[in-house]
Amino acid sequence: MEHFNTIHPLKITNISARPPLTGWDGLLLIITYGICLYFGMQHSILAINIHWHNIYVLIRKYKLRPFILSITIILCSIFHIQAQENARSANYMQMAIEKYKSMDANTALDLLNKAIEADPLNHEAFFWRAIMKRKIEGAAAAISDYDKAISLYPDPKYYNNRGVDKALLGMYQSAISDYYQALRLKPNYGDAMFNMGYSFYELGYSDSTCYYLQMAANLNHDQAARIMKEVCNGNADTH
Repeated sequence: MEHFNTIHPLKITNISARPPLTGWDGLLLIITYGICLYFGMQHSILAINIHWHNIYVLIRKYKLRPFILSITIILCSIFHIQAQENARSANYMQMAIEKYKSMDANTALDLLNKAIEADPLNHEAFFWRAIMKRKIEGAAAAISDYDKAISLYPDPKYYNNRGVDKALLGMYQSAISDYYQALRLKPNYGDAMFNMGYSFYELGYSDSTCYYLQMAANLNHDQAARIMKEVCNGNADTH
């Protein structure tokens, strides 16, 4: 006769048959229920109910204190909720971009407000909201959102766009600082080089103007090559 080794998995018992927990064990599990209810973590309560027997086995067999399980459940719940909020924020942001493409900036701005409310750490949502604010309210309204986006994630395009808005406000020196940061993060950033040249032009620094326009033109920036012919006496080599 053949003999087979059998595996006995943990069984999930009926909720009404769950074993009692007394003392600190019971109190801490009740506290876990209360915290889950307060934060609306219904999925965690369901998980506790379904896996009550498994939790009991872990506590008794492996001598794990229930507060460890409670903390684990709460942290998993928080991370799960945050992941849901991040996904909701990303969805709002994508809808906003589509509205922007269809020339509906006001609706796009409303959607981006919702995206940031869902995930206050969504740096791309702040970046796009800055773009919408500039379109609706002007360059000055966009600066603070670029500041926030950069504080969360120093992307070169965030620096470049903030520099553009500062230049529109006549803040050329500050704009140059932003372009410098953009180029430090992305050395071959043609738009930042072109914008740097433009700001130097407005400040009257012809040598620096032509230097950065030349650099941008070398990266096949068509606008830089065209303006060089106007402001640099046509002597720059654009090849």
